[in-house]
Amino acid sequence: MKVQLAFLLAVVSASGMAAADVARPNLTPGAILSGINSAGVAGVNRSINGSAVTIFDSFTGAATLTTTTGSPRTFIGSSLTVAPGTGTDVQIDEATVFMASTTTQTFANGLVIRMQFWDDFDGSSASAVFATPSGGVQTFTVPGPVNLTANTFTQINVIFTTPLTMTGLNIGLDINYQGDTGGGPLSTDTLTNLLRAQAEPGAGTLAVGSFTASGTFASPNWGFFRNVGNQTTFNHPNTDLRTFTGLDDILMAVQLRGLVTPVALTDFSVE
Repeated sequence: MKVQLAFLLAVVSASGMAAADVARPNLTPGAILSGINSAGVAGVNRSINGSAVTIFDSFTGAATLTTTTGSPRTFIGSSLTVAPGTGTDVQIDEATVFMASTTTQTFANGLVIRMQFWDDFDGSSASAVFATPSGGVQTFTVPGPVNLTANTFTQINVIFTTPLTMTGLNIGLDINYQGDTGGGPLSTDTLTNLLRAQAEPGAGTLAVGSFTASGTFASPNWGFFRNVGNQTTFNHPNTDLRTFTGLDDILMAVQLRGLVTPVALTDFSVE
């Protein structure tokens, strides 16, 4: 029996199948907060007043909003295929992230949100699925105190100090949340990114944007990357890919937006 089990594990590993985590029951919404960027600007959702267009949205319409019970889970990453923006380049000006709290907790000195965007994705890479960073780590703070309830998610709007210009539509994103109880911001498994999914069979579609297959990142489960080796590099080997049994269309929940480019009016005369 031990020989058969070892053989089975070897076959699964060789096939490149993603390991399965266990999903939590559906999380419920909590507060809506603003993250403050390095220029002191608080985040808002400017698509509400029509000045920004959503170029990626994996949150809206998701039947299941959950997170993983697997540990560690302090860095969560995904491949995202964004919709074309309003110009020739894909420019990301702001985002809404969704932070999951797995326990009831208070952070007297607030939160820190850190995001790293990548200009590529290779789901077959055994060393690093992302290779080309787009800008540095984007850091935002939420002043304390912040009170969180177990098994809820918090929506946090952020505006980038300098807009990010991507060279293509297929990008990567890795997010880390830190809480500060008075001794400085620290990563903790009780703060992680919300994940979206659908019961099998999934539709294979998102509200805005789409999935893109690469290596073991493939339909119908798709999946998410977590820092299984406790790495803090905002990057992952492809063995960090995780899925959930019985769920399809799994991905981090996030919304990305670009500002609408005003149309320049040209004077003309009628003869």
